[in-house]
Amino acid sequence: MVSHVSAEASTHERIFLLSSTDDRAASLAAVLEAAEVPVETFTRLSPLTDELQDGAGAIIADEDAITEEAVRLLSTAMAQREPWSNLPIVILTSGEPAAIERLNRLDLFGPATSSNITILERPVHEVTFTTVVRSALRARRRQYEVRDLMQNLKTTNEHLRESQEALQTANETLEERVAARTEQVRELALALTTAEQRERTRISQVLHDHLQQLIHGARIWADSLAEDMEETPPTAVKRILDLLDDATETTRSLTVELSPPVLQEEGLSAALDWLSTHVEKTHNFRLEMDVSEDVRVTEEDLRPLLFRSARELVFNVVKHAEVDRAFLRAQQEDQLTIEVQDEGVGFDPSCLTENEDPEAHYGLFSVRERLDLVGGQLTIDSAPGKGTCATIVVPLSSGEGE
Repeated sequence: MVSHVSAEASTHERIFLLSSTDDRAASLAAVLEAAEVPVETFTRLSPLTDELQDGAGAIIADEDAITEEAVRLLSTAMAQREPWSNLPIVILTSGEPAAIERLNRLDLFGPATSSNITILERPVHEVTFTTVVRSALRARRRQYEVRDLMQNLKTTNEHLRESQEALQTANETLEERVAARTEQVRELALALTTAEQRERTRISQVLHDHLQQLIHGARIWADSLAEDMEETPPTAVKRILDLLDDATETTRSLTVELSPPVLQEEGLSAALDWLSTHVEKTHNFRLEMDVSEDVRVTEEDLRPLLFRSARELVFNVVKHAEVDRAFLRAQQEDQLTIEVQDEGVGFDPSCLTENEDPEAHYGLFSVRERLDLVGGQLTIDSAPGKGTCATIVVPLSSGEGE
């Protein structure tokens, strides 16, 4: 390994350059150094994967260095990555069909690596090379932002849990103090929901306003490349176009799922109707709706919590009930009631007690925990082979029914 990174450069933004020849590695490293991009060069992948444990911004690999062992090591390392991490990989290739076919045979484009691979054909212009590397670093920085967000949310949840434990151990004797503490917990829960929704909206905007535009731009250039070829485009170009299409559809779907605009713009009833259409489109699952016209939740902080709770109940049916339809009913008087019922395989609700391992029904645990914090409750009526009826009941403020 040859190091070209300065002492001041962040290890999390290092570029790892893998090449079978020192001369080519030095030449490419010189281009990046001139652009003030920290880079370390390797002639074998094994020490590179060891260095990955300390963080990296992207990997640039010459096709000659991509061996069967290298792919195995790289796939193993990528499969062990954190959920937020998707390390960018740039492959420098001659562009010959035989070279691309060789990479295909090595299963380089497997599920652990394919979603973030960029192919560059040699010789590559210095400006193009540095632009691609800088784009990869920007993508990596956004991943770090997501990591920090997840850590912040985890810390917030831990603080909230600590607050709950403190409240549970307190020996309240006055009714006024009990009421005040209950309202405080409700406000904390709604504040957490609001913060999560704000971050979901921000991530959704980044996906829509920036990432989708980058993918669209790449799609235009790839189409142009295919049109300029005199013969049928090679497999690599077709694969690039397919990957770009998949990436566009994924970001579009994730943008909506993170923060459905209809929830804020039209309210809970419209959002539940959108949910019905969404699960039918994405899962071929029929959700029959019976939502009362009286359902109008005016408390903006409460709407995201109710919607996500109802969505979790519906997806729980989709994942576990082994049926292709369910029924959702909602009505509102002094309290809001949302009921999700299916005629599926059912289960023993006793597994939801505190003495049982919650892993199999973590989503239901999360719904129950959040509803408890705002004075609501989740009840489950189910038995093996008898279907399931899950009911959300949440008290509303005095102005909700107006």
